[in-house]
Amino acid sequence: MALHLPPDVVYRSLGASGVVVNLRTNQIFELNTTGARIWDLIAGGVPTPEITRALVEEFVVDPETAAAQTRQLVTDLVQHGLLQL
Repeated sequence: MALHLPPDVVYRSLGASGVVVNLRTNQIFELNTTGARIWDLIAGGVPTPEITRALVEEFVVDPETAAAQTRQLVTDLVQHGLLQL
């Protein structure tokens, strides 16, 4: 699945976490450590299966949970207009 960052969306790292801001709507979406890492990987053009593998390697998480967390975050970001499919 190809994911695209809308031009009116910016991300700022806040240490291990971060925030995504839609400049058009002023909506702010806070990301925890895992969410911030997923965002970094998406922004780097990494496909979702590779995101899951990266999470398994970097965090104490099984592949099913990593895949579910990635899917949920992508769904939430798309629903809030912060990411496009």
